[in-house]
Amino acid sequence: MLYFADLHIHSRYSRATSPDCNLVELARWAALKGTLVLATGDFTHPSWNGEIREFLQEAESGLFRLKDEHVPENPTVPGGFGPGDVRFVLNVEISSIYKKNGATRKVHNLVFMPDLDAVDRFNARLDRIGNIKSDGRPILGLDSRDLLEIALETSSESYLIPAHIWTPWFSILGSKSGFDSVDECFGDLTPHVFALETGLSSDPAMNHRVSGLDRFTLVSNSDTHSPSKLARQANIFLGEPGYEAIREAIRTGGDGRSWEGDAARGFGAMTGHSDGGIAPGFVGTIEFFPEEGKYHLDGHRKCLARLDPKETEALEGRCPVCRHPVTVGVMNRVNALADRAPGIAPPRAAPFWRMLPLAEIVAQAMGVGPQSKKVSAVYRDLLSRLGPELAVLWSLPLSEISRHAPEIIVEGIRRVRNGEVHIQAGYDGEYGTVRLFAPGEHELFAGQQSFISIEAPKRRKASSGRTATGRSKKRPGPAPSANDAGGLNEEQEEAALIRDRCVLVQAGPGTGKTRTLTHRIASLVESKVADPGAITAVTFTRKAAQEMRSRLQRLIAPEDAAKVRVGTFHQLGAEILELFRSKGHPEERTRVLEPEEALNLFRSVVKALNVDLASGKVARLHNEISLLKQDLKSFADASVSPLAAAAGAAYEECLRREGALDLDDLIVRPVEMLRSEPEILAFLRSSRAVHLLVDEFQDVNRAQYELVRLLSGPEGSGLFVIGDPDQAIYGFRGADRELFLKFAEDFPQARRIALKRNYRSEATILRGAADVLGVEEAGDRLIPENGGASPIERVVLPNPATEGMFIARTIDAMLGGSSFFSLDSGRAKESTQELGFRDFAVLFRLNAVGDALEEAFEASGIPFQRGRKNRPEEEADELDPRAEAVTLMTIHASKGLEFPVVFVAGCEEGIIPYVPPGEAEAFTIDREEEKRLLYVAMTRAGNGLFLTRAGRRTLFGRSVESEESSFLSNVDRTICRLSEPLSSHGKKEISAPKQCELFG
Repeated sequence: MLYFADLHIHSRYSRATSPDCNLVELARWAALKGTLVLATGDFTHPSWNGEIREFLQEAESGLFRLKDEHVPENPTVPGGFGPGDVRFVLNVEISSIYKKNGATRKVHNLVFMPDLDAVDRFNARLDRIGNIKSDGRPILGLDSRDLLEIALETSSESYLIPAHIWTPWFSILGSKSGFDSVDECFGDLTPHVFALETGLSSDPAMNHRVSGLDRFTLVSNSDTHSPSKLARQANIFLGEPGYEAIREAIRTGGDGRSWEGDAARGFGAMTGHSDGGIAPGFVGTIEFFPEEGKYHLDGHRKCLARLDPKETEALEGRCPVCRHPVTVGVMNRVNALADRAPGIAPPRAAPFWRMLPLAEIVAQAMGVGPQSKKVSAVYRDLLSRLGPELAVLWSLPLSEISRHAPEIIVEGIRRVRNGEVHIQAGYDGEYGTVRLFAPGEHELFAGQQSFISIEAPKRRKASSGRTATGRSKKRPGPAPSANDAGGLNEEQEEAALIRDRCVLVQAGPGTGKTRTLTHRIASLVESKVADPGAITAVTFTRKAAQEMRSRLQRLIAPEDAAKVRVGTFHQLGAEILELFRSKGHPEERTRVLEPEEALNLFRSVVKALNVDLASGKVARLHNEISLLKQDLKSFADASVSPLAAAAGAAYEECLRREGALDLDDLIVRPVEMLRSEPEILAFLRSSRAVHLLVDEFQDVNRAQYELVRLLSGPEGSGLFVIGDPDQAIYGFRGADRELFLKFAEDFPQARRIALKRNYRSEATILRGAADVLGVEEAGDRLIPENGGASPIERVVLPNPATEGMFIARTIDAMLGGSSFFSLDSGRAKESTQELGFRDFAVLFRLNAVGDALEEAFEASGIPFQRGRKNRPEEEADELDPRAEAVTLMTIHASKGLEFPVVFVAGCEEGIIPYVPPGEAEAFTIDREEEKRLLYVAMTRAGNGLFLTRAGRRTLFGRSVESEESSFLSNVDRTICRLSEPLSSHGKKEISAPKQCELFG
């Protein structure tokens, strides 16, 4: 049998779709259209997935049908089938937005799965990568190649088809965010891609101009957001429908047969009559007139500027009205990639037929809109007389149609079949218009008014509106630097090459701290000053240590990089304890407790002491004991409270009995043992720590500082420490900023070097951050190497919910729109910088602020991942390395990271600095550390910094009016831009602020 299939649709859970997009209505309309197979669409959305399971049951060969109890009692049109006969294939459209080869890519792909178990496995994988719950077409920061790999790993029977491949904004070959070839997108997995979707703005003839696409089958689908738009494009198959049959027919493609003039035979085959012995497979496609698509030509919709490619070239790609860049459409993009003249089809190319929906033909015949009740009545009457819509449009003889339809409609169908139409092409998101009848032609068919009312078409008024006339300012990019070239600037080089004394480097944010440290190690190795095995580099987190190792592997020979010891303080302590065991000094305690294990053990100790404390107070007491250990204080010290002394002593005894160490012991025990074993200490100094390099030195506690002093010796000639006291923000967990300042006293011979050339942030960001710290002298400020000077955005929103919505929508706008809805609603902004999801960070002081932000991002559909602290030595959870996402994390977790654009949320007094409500007098606060915390947050930003706050916020059960953080009072107002996107009554729509100055 011959049948039609529409393999790209959306449910009512996709953005901007009709609420009628449910399975029953879709099946009802599919029967009216004559479309036997539909895609389900949207199977990743939990609610739609649930409806698929509730309303559908498996039919034959991996397809699904409505359950009997859900089949509507609609009369079957002549020669057609009913809603219960419609089959569904499981699929979803995924929007992938990610950076690759230096550019932001936005690609939509269709993924097909053979069964519901595969769907569940696939959804579980994607749920760990991004948000699949807020939109039927989820947005993921996942490379298309990796998406395909996940699909193939889920099921070998799955397949992927890039969607509407020429659409400028969201497609594999689009002018705004696509690639120049399929291979560039999918790389090694390209052989697994065997089909491409043409989209509404192109047809196979246009695709045939690019010979690199010859090996792919060209399919066409409706991408409908309303049931009545089903099958405006469709695929034609011959054979028995089934999941595998459809996949294999698409994979093998057409056979070059000519079906011109043979539509009647095709309809005979579709209705079960003779198929003339034709082999089953993929027959061809029903196509839109591509000029009718929203992105066929170039242009600028705001200015009503519609341009063909030659006009765009003459105008150097700019709108003739406002001079902003135009949206380059599909025709222009095809011309750019074409290597074949128009009109040449490759061998075995499947045929295609351009069609216009029957309702549109009827509407033009009647001179009314296609959504009118008159058109609907005539449309249904025609189907009841003639059969399914696609049969009427494609194959039913005109003589048969004329028996039941007025002459003007028959003539309209004839003209569509022969391509005798007049089209004003679509551009920049505006659909084109197809005209079937010239002015005055309706009068020729006046005799048909007994059947339908024929009226002259009404002239559409041209839309009016003010247009922009100014050019956007192009934002300067970062200045080229020695760091960009892979070398060192003068101060970095000095720090890397000093050999005769210990070195103390104060490295401000963005000044190349890790680069300087790793280049010093490379210099030591390459100059043969030190054996790689005699070099030890210490930092605070496993992530930072891994970054250091990665950089070393790029600087020196792999075998040398492997010998250099790089790790955390805790790993160094564990190595030292292992050395003592190997040297005949057994350490009875060998098991290291995880933080939660240690706290549970401490709870049992407190309980055994018969001390009645609430859970929170037990945790605080445990933290107090931890701080005492880090400070190398005895529990018998007079300054220690009786409760902490008793609990601490009992806890230590319990650890010994259990043969266990907590994380603090990994530093304290090595210090104690090295003090008592000079021979082992001498061994370490002469073999493993001849050169000791310490990263983030401002964050050491007293025990760590003492360990460094012991290993480096009194002269410390091989000692190199680097950090920034202005970024000391971990005092609450034992770090002592004063130790950085004390270093010069303990090592008076040390060479002090300051790194001040900042390669990250624009001048305005650095200036504002310095104002927060209260840096008065210009000579003490960081020197910006980034040439931009965008204003710092200070934004006031009514409440946390609108704050989160504002941030999400601003990110959407700065990406140039993450969806068609963003573009069509005018929210998207043109950007001269290539931005992806991972280029944005949203930072907050309290997790309570982060919770409100997370709710807003869940609703937005923008992929995000929230970093959380689980272990003291880890700053944040590792985010999924395969996915791009906006980062939500605490300011504490952000230190050491950098992002082009940063939002600091909750910039309110009581949050930054943090004072719990109602505890202003009792709560002890280190205002200077809180000030440094805001400084750290601001200096994470490269080119865009937003400081947002809510006018009213509920924290810890109390709703309070909030004021801007007092730390921002000293920030120069001339480098800021204050905005309140919502009125005090909340009546304005939330939208992103204009980014003309920030990103053009």
